[in-house]
Amino acid sequence: MKVVKNFSKKTWYAVLILLLLGVTGYGIYTAWKYQQSVLEASQVSPYETSTVTRGNVILGANGTGTVISNITQDLSFSAAGTIAQLNVQPGDTVTKGEVMASLDDIDQHKTDLQTAQLNLQNAQKTLNDLTAYPDKNIAQAVATLSSAQKTLEYAQYNLRYPGQQRCSNDQVWNYYFATLKDQHFLNYWGGVLSDSNTGLGHDFILNNLNYTQKVMNRDSANLEYCQGFTQDEIAASQANLKVADASVKQADAALQEIKASNGVDANQLAMDQARVKQAELQLTMAQQKLDGAVLTAPIDGTVMSVAGNLGDTVGAVGQTKTANTIANSTVSQSSSASTASIVAGTTAFITVTDLTHPIIDTSIDQTDYQNFKVGCSANVSFDALPGKVFTGTVTLVKPTLESTNGFDSVKGWVEINPGTQTLSKPLPLGLPAAVDVICQESQNVVMAPQQALKNINGTQAVVYVLNSAGQPEKRQVTLGLSNGIFTEIKSGLASGEKVIIKGAPAQ
Repeated sequence: MKVVKNFSKKTWYAVLILLLLGVTGYGIYTAWKYQQSVLEASQVSPYETSTVTRGNVILGANGTGTVISNITQDLSFSAAGTIAQLNVQPGDTVTKGEVMASLDDIDQHKTDLQTAQLNLQNAQKTLNDLTAYPDKNIAQAVATLSSAQKTLEYAQYNLRYPGQQRCSNDQVWNYYFATLKDQHFLNYWGGVLSDSNTGLGHDFILNNLNYTQKVMNRDSANLEYCQGFTQDEIAASQANLKVADASVKQADAALQEIKASNGVDANQLAMDQARVKQAELQLTMAQQKLDGAVLTAPIDGTVMSVAGNLGDTVGAVGQTKTANTIANSTVSQSSSASTASIVAGTTAFITVTDLTHPIIDTSIDQTDYQNFKVGCSANVSFDALPGKVFTGTVTLVKPTLESTNGFDSVKGWVEINPGTQTLSKPLPLGLPAAVDVICQESQNVVMAPQQALKNINGTQAVVYVLNSAGQPEKRQVTLGLSNGIFTEIKSGLASGEKVIIKGAPAQ
């Protein structure tokens, strides 16, 4: 066994010296690190920068939506009866023209058809009656012509013309001599007024002069009235004559027309013939409703709902008797006041929808209204179909905002492009979707943050680049597409440069 010898004093001194040197070195190193950190802190740049990169600048909007279809047909029985044939249930696919359901009891609809036939017979009878009494119609036209002729005679008697006197010759002469007399006295009192030596008094003379002037005006007006008619009276009498003459001609033409049509008024004949045509149309519609006791598929599509079962009765409100319904609806059992009754011509008994051309009813925040336009492309994804992205096109933007829970949004449609994804079955209606609308896009371009742009003027702006010396350098740049966050830089910057977004020199 080896024996360890004790260290010598010289060895212990050496170890102690090494320890002292280590402690001293560590202190010097710590002081040096502190001084370096202080120096580095004093050299921190006062500018906040962002690195210019290449990427895609997209002008668009994000929103949500649900799957809908713009081709949906609600089919109703147009006749009352019992459902005798029901060949479909919800989820079935049908082809156009395929028989889906039919009735066996169509007595009420047959009654409607009989009513339409009776209405046509009545309209035809009225037309026949009009043509059955021609002599009476001619006599009425003759009476109308006679009345118009009497009116014409009165207008001829009251016709006025220039130079025609209104009063007799004696009346005219009386007013003529009266005006001469008035003129004489008017001259007399005028002369007296100018003679200051009459002694009659100025007021007395003026009163007589004014009175004589009034008499003169009255007699002159009467003379003018009696001597002839005014232009307005002459024009009115001539107009009355023309109207009366036209009425006679019109009445005579009507008489000749009714005689030529064998005593039948042409206007009344046209109206009665129109009523016959209307009754014929109603008869056709009644026949169509009778034929409507059979429901056929109007389009290729999917049956979305069936409002009843085999054996249910279709009729007026409160006349429905049902068994258990197929799906998506509940029809009451023999309830006279039920709102779930199957009503002929009203209740949609079968609903067929085209699910092969889905549309996304889309909602976009109102702040992105400018970036939601008809014709913009869109990407649509569904949580129910992870990893699948459907492309589409905006086909409708509604012109009014809609408010939901205090948030205003713009509504519109995105039509999914056919063939973008192959699915084993159609997208179900109401399926929620995420929608990314893309109206403009610049790909793999130099882009800078909007915060870095200064003095923007159209497509020109100023940026400050932090150069290698850590100093701001002013650059003029040309702008491209901007989405409000990043802007395409067409010239003036290169990818990798640092632009100042905060702390740039004052403009």
